[in-house]
Amino acid sequence: MSSAGPGIAPGYAERAARLPGVAAASGQLSVDGELSRADADQDDDASVIGGNLVVMRADAVPDLLDLGVHTGSLARLGETSVALAW
Repeated sequence: MSSAGPGIAPGYAERAARLPGVAAASGQLSVDGELSRADADQDDDASVIGGNLVVMRADAVPDLLDLGVHTGSLARLGETSVALAW
């Protein structure tokens, strides 16, 4: 396997997750972007959140990162979900 850019090649995290003694592993993709609320008006400044977005496998997040969740839970985080911090 080889990487086309910075980081490890796709597939290595999945292979690492199967190794004995490894609790979780995930690839990570960082991109600049923005998210907007579907129910917001065009003039609503709070409707857009911009910055650096990090994409990871949802099922690995609780084992890899302490996100400092103060209320709620990441239990329902799935393939079409996002977790936001502010």
